[in-house]
Amino acid sequence: MKQDSRNTADIGDARQQLISEIYEVALRPELYGHLIDLWETQINHAVSKLKSLDDAASSSSHFNDPEIEEHFHRAYQILEQMGRSAPRAHSATAFVERESSPTLILDSSGTILAANKGAVSTFGNKARLSDLAPDILPADMRELEVQLLRLDRPQAAVEVHVFPVATAKPNSNAPSELLFIARAVQLVASEPAMMAISALSIAWSGGLANLLIRSFSLTSSEVDIVHDLAEGIQVKKIAQLRRRSVHTVRTQLKTILSKTGSSSQSDLIRTVSILSSYANQGAVNVTQREKLLTGTRLAAPVARGRQLPVNLIGPKNGQPVLFIHGMLDGFAFGKPIAELMEKFGIRLIAPSRPGFGDSPLAYDKRKAPQEFAADLQQLMDYLELPQCNLFGHMAGAVYAFAAASQLGNRIGRVVSVSGAVPITSLKQFSSMSSRQRVVAWTARFAPALLPTILRAGIAQIDAGGEEAFMEALYAESQLDRATLKNSSVRAAVTAGYHFAVAQGHRAFDVDSVHVTRNWSEYVENVSQPVTLIHGRHDPVVSIESVRAFADRYENFSLVELENCGQLALFQEPEAIFQTLASFNSPLG
Repeated sequence: MKQDSRNTADIGDARQQLISEIYEVALRPELYGHLIDLWETQINHAVSKLKSLDDAASSSSHFNDPEIEEHFHRAYQILEQMGRSAPRAHSATAFVERESSPTLILDSSGTILAANKGAVSTFGNKARLSDLAPDILPADMRELEVQLLRLDRPQAAVEVHVFPVATAKPNSNAPSELLFIARAVQLVASEPAMMAISALSIAWSGGLANLLIRSFSLTSSEVDIVHDLAEGIQVKKIAQLRRRSVHTVRTQLKTILSKTGSSSQSDLIRTVSILSSYANQGAVNVTQREKLLTGTRLAAPVARGRQLPVNLIGPKNGQPVLFIHGMLDGFAFGKPIAELMEKFGIRLIAPSRPGFGDSPLAYDKRKAPQEFAADLQQLMDYLELPQCNLFGHMAGAVYAFAAASQLGNRIGRVVSVSGAVPITSLKQFSSMSSRQRVVAWTARFAPALLPTILRAGIAQIDAGGEEAFMEALYAESQLDRATLKNSSVRAAVTAGYHFAVAQGHRAFDVDSVHVTRNWSEYVENVSQPVTLIHGRHDPVVSIESVRAFADRYENFSLVELENCGQLALFQEPEAIFQTLASFNSPLG
């Protein structure tokens, strides 16, 4: 009895600390880890009363403390009112005013809905795209008109287009060109997509030049050419300025495109534009380079007039594989994995699931896997893929199985790497490492409090605490911690965090509903071959749980990776892509 009294007192003390800490975290996001430790005491006490998941099924919430719930709710409101460092624009005017470079927003009819001061200075007060004709080459104007028409066509996607606009530099009579980029933007999920036309802003500096040399092994001569191209100077003029032949400059440009992984001069300038924003921030070489290794980007038309952002990663003639990301990863795989895609001839088709990156949240929470499967079908139709294999990563496995079940023979095979499995017992929660277990418990047994936990975690990432966030996730996984000592892997993983939280916590809220429950209904109708690839030391989904999952189905096979944790994709990428390649026979 005395022991029970001490435990009750400890829980009571932790409860009071928790109430105090939740407000402190709103002001000091770096305290998020301490908040989670305090919350773990409370949720652990509630879960310890359950004997099985059958007990849990009797209620949606097993944490009954109205006072704590009220404090969590207030803290959440404070965090929301404080906002984030880069709030998402929800109107054309707000969008253009947020942009530092000249920017226009147009609808599908070609009407200019908004223009910031820089755009007015460049083009004047214009009402329609056609009014810009004197400043834009005829071929580029035709391309822009084609892309505008695609905004309203259900089976077309707006392609990114980079084009020059004739301008004049101050204090110079010589004509120059400012490069602009046109792309589709979905400002509000329920409204049609629009076109944004923005100047590519490249602030050239010694830091940017050094970054190009370090990241892509460009020579000083090649960097000079990149500088001139960024200034809007054409190849013939560069040859004159640099006193070289046009042939020599073109040869050097071809080498530059190869080294930077750029498919065209426009793609190169787009890459340099992104790099210029980070060149002087320090210690970003690896991080930004990994973010850039995300392939060709398009926006595919899907249900209700939405545009689904998609990255095409790998060789253009590679065998297509649909890649479904998880809750905390994205597509910043890094150069070693990109090289393996080339080696094994695999091209990943990687859509951003709604709520992640810049893909607008669009689904009913409970039906998200089924609705995403419908989006995948429309994506495959758009890309004219009669059949494709599916690669589900981590929590993306839930969506991969739902798609395989729903799309039938359109999916050839399912490959799940470090994938989630249906939760059928309390033991599966107990085997998780501490940080993941607390969030999973909250999602399953105290869902009303989950938004605050997630929102506070995002505040930590926004405040530059992604390293601390990552360290806590893998504190109990020696193999994963060792892998994260590689700066390239750390950069890729933390880039995934920023991709995941770009729109806030709501996508996590959706995924948490599914990854913490028994989602076997998505598996029962999967008749395709399924390969589970899993690290024996995964700290989140235990290998025992995966073995039990594989044993339940005759069409499943399991590949166990001996020296891997959860980060198997970075620990044994060659084994994984070799396995993927072995399944990819030509489609007939």
